[in-house]
Amino acid sequence: MILSDETERYDAEERFERTFNANPAPAAILRLLDLRYVKVNAGFLELHRAEPGGRGRPLALRA
Repeated sequence: MILSDETERYDAEERFERTFNANPAPAAILRLLDLRYVKVNAGFLELHRAEPGGRGRPLALRA
């Protein structure tokens, strides 16, 4: 049996979540396969006048 301490990984994920959510600039993480939004922050929602957890129409990506 191999055991490893995942504390550092969880700490890093927690720091990322706090930083991502605290950033006032619009930010989004998309899945490359189909360009679906995986995570967006409050700045992104405000910019696109969307609501958290909303299931409205997909947002169009502009190149």
